[in-house]
Amino acid sequence: MADEVVRTGTLDDDGTGDTIRQAFALVNHQFGVTRSLLSGRGNWTTGTAYKATPHREWVIQGGTAYVCAVDHTAGTFATDLAAGKWISADAVQLVADLASTLSNKSAGMVALDYLTDGSLARTVRAFVMAAEIQAEGFSGVDNTGSTDSTTGLQKSLKFAIATGKTLVLQGSYTISAALLPYVVQASGANLRLRMAGDVTINVSAGATAFADLLYFETTSINSCSITGGTLTVNANNKCARGITFRHTNATEGGRVAITTPVTITNLFDADASATREVTGIVVQGLYEDVTILHPRIVGVRRTKLAQPSKGISVVGYEGTVLIDKCYIKDVLLPTGGTEDCDGIAVFPKEIGRASCRERV
Repeated sequence: MADEVVRTGTLDDDGTGDTIRQAFALVNHQFGVTRSLLSGRGNWTTGTAYKATPHREWVIQGGTAYVCAVDHTAGTFATDLAAGKWISADAVQLVADLASTLSNKSAGMVALDYLTDGSLARTVRAFVMAAEIQAEGFSGVDNTGSTDSTTGLQKSLKFAIATGKTLVLQGSYTISAALLPYVVQASGANLRLRMAGDVTINVSAGATAFADLLYFETTSINSCSITGGTLTVNANNKCARGITFRHTNATEGGRVAITTPVTITNLFDADASATREVTGIVVQGLYEDVTILHPRIVGVRRTKLAQPSKGISVVGYEGTVLIDKCYIKDVLLPTGGTEDCDGIAVFPKEIGRASCRERV
């Protein structure tokens, strides 16, 4: 029997990576411990009492090795196997288990819990070292738009925020609820999105109305970006707010860069008791730099009379703001509305600061 499960290498430049080498060294150690607890019984035979403790007994059946999972007296092998009394030690089965995303297989073996959210077909090292992750690597994401991708995209965003990786979107997605709801994220988190080509997000016509498409807020300074190709969102009159980036830290810092052309259409707040603004793009907090290029906001409507509406809102910043080549249309008041409607609203923390600059 081999002494190692994985050859880890010994040189710094052997391509395995120090962190991964150490992880697999622990795997090899555990393998040695496990092997010391095994006791061979030869070929499986019915009617034999097999033990899982104190040493797991193993047998050969049909040319494949199996390890006893629970103490039992053998009956029919196929029945015992299906009941979880045996665990296959076959190399082919081991490879299949390592490729699995089930928590009781590879996800549990290598302790990459987030892999249970999707079938990321990559090596562990490539996945750990990558700066970007593909949304399509997560179960429930359909970039053809044929099926609802809400749950899968929520998982991918959660993972990207937790790991600091850039999330790459590609194709067309149908959703029916908030991708990031109106909650505060963990301190230190950032959000980076990259569009691989032209990306569309369509809210399903059958969706229940919801408040926010993408709301990202932290109490710490954060930096957020949307880069790459283009992003087109059709809220289909089911969503009140498009994209919000916010930090509530009392210290100036952080940047927001929306350099991909973003188009958001058909925002509508059906909640007559709502108190928050209905807005296409919101940046709020003491950011030192805000850049929004080529935005298009068409159709911002609300139900409540005493509630403001805006196409783009940048509020409370300390540094500079650049909003370039924008197109804003149909930011509308309801009949009898008493609050204002603004295509673009830009308000620094201190009006008139020499360091504050806006260009629209």
